[in-house]
Amino acid sequence: MKPPPLLNLLLGIDIHRKKNSLQKDMCLAIPGKIVEMDLNDQTPFVQTALVEVSSVKRRINIELIKDEDPKPGDWVLIHVGFAMAKISEHEAQDQLRILSMLGEDKQAMEELQGYSMEEEEKKA
Repeated sequence: MKPPPLLNLLLGIDIHRKKNSLQKDMCLAIPGKIVEMDLNDQTPFVQTALVEVSSVKRRINIELIKDEDPKPGDWVLIHVGFAMAKISEHEAQDQLRILSMLGEDKQAMEELQGYSMEEEEKKA
């Protein structure tokens, strides 16, 4: 049975056939709330925003959702430092509950701690 489309998006599930069996690959998307938008005069083609996830704030790339008109207060799904989609607050709370039920909430927070656009800028 294939998970509902929203659950696929929230969990990043990709199910495909491989030699008469189902192979499931899953990567977690973490919901975060946009706190502020960045105005970047030096690289205007890269849009970033400060997001908060369970009291942790990180700068992420929002280029993939720029057509969805992101703004402070919006909830987004984050994966490896990129906002993948805008979601409702209700969907964000559901995702946080799902992560907790799966026992993946702590791992997701550890992954979030590991990336930030600020860190990438300092390395460059």
